[in-house]
Amino acid sequence: MKLRAGYAGSLTVALLLTACAGRHTPSAQAVFRIEGSGAALSLVPPTPPGSRVAATPILFSQIIIKQYGFNPWEEYVDLSPGMRLSVQRMTSQPQTTNTYYAIVGAGRRGFRVKSMTPETESFDQRTRFLRFFYQIKFTHAPGQPQRPALFVWSDSPERLTARTVQAKENPDFPCGSATHDCLSFPGKTTVSPEVEITVNQKPRYVLLSSTVRDILRTDRVPEDAEIHVLRRYRNQMVPVTWQQRASVLPLPLVAGDQVSW
Repeated sequence: MKLRAGYAGSLTVALLLTACAGRHTPSAQAVFRIEGSGAALSLVPPTPPGSRVAATPILFSQIIIKQYGFNPWEEYVDLSPGMRLSVQRMTSQPQTTNTYYAIVGAGRRGFRVKSMTPETESFDQRTRFLRFFYQIKFTHAPGQPQRPALFVWSDSPERLTARTVQAKENPDFPCGSATHDCLSFPGKTTVSPEVEITVNQKPRYVLLSSTVRDILRTDRVPEDAEIHVLRRYRNQMVPVTWQQRASVLPLPLVAGDQVSW
């Protein structure tokens, strides 16, 4: 599954471990474990404290779906803190402009989406629910109309569901000053959801669905390099472990992940 582009990589984990320690992590330490092979690769979260029942494995193919509500059939994804929208508009051949919208936490009030480039486009909205819709073409409708990429916000899950149905079925989905609950990106525009991770202690945004392998390729790092991956669990960063180096390469990255070598 790819949302737009991918990044993949290879890893071996543990902030406090050596190269071999990734395979022999003390049982008392919380870790994510990679198990399985091929299409059956899965990530096993740490066992909850005090529980004797192991956590349920999550297939790699389900990580983005579960974490961000990605719906490949209706072409949307739910936005959350640690993400941003990257908007690239073609103004003239071959000139483009880039703007960004960050999603940050707003306490009990939910989320706040704001422009990261206020000098070119001012936007600041607080909401409980925020959903991004990819640009789609209604191939079965006369003339094959195209609905632009857009995001919808609401404090009501019922309202969000109703607007989702409209976005799926209506090529002329109403979005503008009259609705006060969405922002669209018409014209020659590419909009990509991204997540913020840390690579070698430096923050970086990458496309949603990027993998460890993608990070290594972007930085031209050989896949046999000694790599470490950390993921957040219960407000702390814990190692990701695996038995076969190749099994970590297709691991989808989520906001907050830390990759180093």
